[in-house]
Amino acid sequence: MKKVLILALCLLFLYPLAAQTPTYFTIADLYKNVLVNHPVIKQANLVGQAAQWDVRMARGGFDPVITTDYENKIFGPSPAEQKIYWDQIYTGLKVPTWFGADLNVSYQNAVGEYLDNEMYVPKGGLYTAGISVPVGQGLLIDSRRAALRQAQLYVTIAGAERQKLINKLLITITKDYWDWYYTYQKLKFTQQVFNLAKDRYLLVAENVKNGEDAPIDSVEAHFNYLQRQQQFLESEVDFRNQRIILSTHLWTDTNIPLEIDSNVIPAPLGTEKDSLLVLKMNSLIDSATVNHPNIVALDFKLQQLGIDRRLSIENLKPRINLNYNFLSSNNFDNNTFGPIFRNNYKSGIDVYFPLFLRKERGKLNLIKNKIAQTNFELDYTIRDNRNNLLVAFNNLLLYEKLLLAQESVVINLQQLYDAEQLRFSNGESTLFLINTRESNLINGQIKLAELKAKYAVAKGTIKWQAGLRNWQ
Repeated sequence: MKKVLILALCLLFLYPLAAQTPTYFTIADLYKNVLVNHPVIKQANLVGQAAQWDVRMARGGFDPVITTDYENKIFGPSPAEQKIYWDQIYTGLKVPTWFGADLNVSYQNAVGEYLDNEMYVPKGGLYTAGISVPVGQGLLIDSRRAALRQAQLYVTIAGAERQKLINKLLITITKDYWDWYYTYQKLKFTQQVFNLAKDRYLLVAENVKNGEDAPIDSVEAHFNYLQRQQQFLESEVDFRNQRIILSTHLWTDTNIPLEIDSNVIPAPLGTEKDSLLVLKMNSLIDSATVNHPNIVALDFKLQQLGIDRRLSIENLKPRINLNYNFLSSNNFDNNTFGPIFRNNYKSGIDVYFPLFLRKERGKLNLIKNKIAQTNFELDYTIRDNRNNLLVAFNNLLLYEKLLLAQESVVINLQQLYDAEQLRFSNGESTLFLINTRESNLINGQIKLAELKAKYAVAKGTIKWQAGLRNWQ
């Protein structure tokens, strides 16, 4: 009779314990929340916005500029003897163009008894319209055009940096989620065998009290009970801690932290075999060596350095600016718009050229050095990404094989456990052997859950190493 009761308790191990209906929280639910509300995601979005503001700042180099300068001087020993020394005004509009030339229009007027001769203008003022054209340095590229082009390239670099931040966060939460899944499975199994060991110990203790069992059986049952209790308590703490860690990634849209409820449990969705990943291996390798955020960022960094190199080469040229300004008073007559290139104009040429060009040559060589360094970094990153992805694929294939093997192991352990129960009910086994079979089975199930978690992480690692944008 006592063996039948113990066997009935052992059969409980085959079925989940009755509990409150749980709420499943899938990794897809986690991704959905994180990609919208996580502070790191919002921080990554600000990187792109900052790049757009950099472009706007660079475009400011082409903004038209208005300048006005007004000055007068009135002086005399007494109010009746005050004289207008001068009263002069200059206002102008300068319009930079993409081709390096500057268009300008201005108005100048000056009156007074002590003006410099060159300050005298026709009555009513002097109007000027002209252009300044670089024919040496600045003809092909200048600092304004270089700054704008680099800012535009930085938008793409910022997008790559943003994706790198996102992917780094996603692989972190992927590992945390599947650690949570593993600790939950471990807790579930250890709780089942702990409850079973507790009930078994109480039954054996009662049988010993009634003289139906030997006292040594109670010692064996009590030892098994204490051992299962220790495993259960450790598993419970691990699960609670992992739930807290995973809760770190959950936020509301108003930046309020969220906590995972104790009734919420992880779903096994994502641990199933994904043969498509292996079929996509070649395309994923191409993505890792071409479209990975690290590769994209380095490619566009090289383009930025190329712009710096062009600008440095341009700066080796002499600075030669040709200036021409058409002059006119406000007393327009029939001759005002005559041959303006021969009458009423001001022209000139500005030349600037450092003799040794040490600063310019030094900067050019420095940029060439940075380009070489970046090319080496790019070559290494391409190879590193490819090899890391191949390692991730090898791990994925390994876990697939280990999972198949462990599933067979668990099936065999279950059969051995069932057979031992049958022998025990027939009086051919002992409580020690039942406990041993039970320990082997629970350890096998926990190992299977661990491999499932590692397999799911391996799938996420492939997406991370490939630099994929979509993890759903």
